[in-house]
Amino acid sequence: IKKNDIIVEALIGESTIEYVQSMSEEVRKHMYGRATIAYELSDEILNFDQVIICFIEDVYFFNYSTLVMTHIRSKEITENYRKTFEFYRSFGKKIDFNKELYNGTN
Repeated sequence: IKKNDIIVEALIGESTIEYVQSMSEEVRKHMYGRATIAYELSDEILNFDQVIICFIEDVYFFNYSTLVMTHIRSKEITENYRKTFEFYRSFGKKIDFNKELYNGTN
């Protein structure tokens, strides 16, 4: 993602931000610097240990607590997730994910 200058859009629950901030420096270092457009949603709306990441025709679900990633590569299914993503995004607050990796400071 970093090498190819891919811009990632992500929906992230409040508790996931807290979890990411509690990760080791080594893990956060590998996440830092990605071009990410992130939307933080209240845990009342998005309350699971996953981050949803959408690319043009791919959707990834990454569970931080279990370190499991699910990748969906199907145009039809991805279109449905993209519409759902757009709907939920409208409830989110745009955040600087790189800044949030370090508790709001770089």
